[in-house]
Amino acid sequence: MPDFRYSPPPGPPDDFHPPYPPYSPYPKPPRKRVGLAVFFSLLIPGLGHLYLGLMRRGVSYLIGLVLNIVLISIAVSLGNEFILSTSLTLFLSLGIPLLYLYCLFDAMHRARLVNRLMEDGISLHEADELPFRPAVLGGVLIIAGCLVLMSETAPAFMNSLLRAYGGTVMALLMVGGGGWMLFRMK
Repeated sequence: MPDFRYSPPPGPPDDFHPPYPPYSPYPKPPRKRVGLAVFFSLLIPGLGHLYLGLMRRGVSYLIGLVLNIVLISIAVSLGNEFILSTSLTLFLSLGIPLLYLYCLFDAMHRARLVNRLMEDGISLHEADELPFRPAVLGGVLIIAGCLVLMSETAPAFMNSLLRAYGGTVMALLMVGGGGWMLFRMK
């Protein structure tokens, strides 16, 4: 019966070659192209982030675009029943180009960050955080839902309330939001 036990090759120990290659058996992932990430983000916001492997961030931009389009269609469908329908439609329509621009610049910077992390062998989890706090989005959705619910259930009361105090409330919200942003920057 033959002996299948391992025996070192003949010769001095310097000639011994290890059975494993000196390099990693897994190839490094290819570098992501910055221009391609920006191009995909130009087509649809979030698509460039999906190309980079940043799934949570890419899907959040896609959801933001779809949510903005749905809110615009709701604001247009309210029409004359809701006094702020035109200004709300205009305000929401400005969100789409802002989302596109932010997504383009974010895709460019994230592509560079992803390439740097891949070179260092670090997980992409650090680059895939959400672009917003979920609590902020939840608050915005609750406020928007309450406004739409109030306008649907009591349109006459809501219109009279908005005619009387709508401009003042909007001005106070803008001043308060701007002050909060400036305070948070310090």
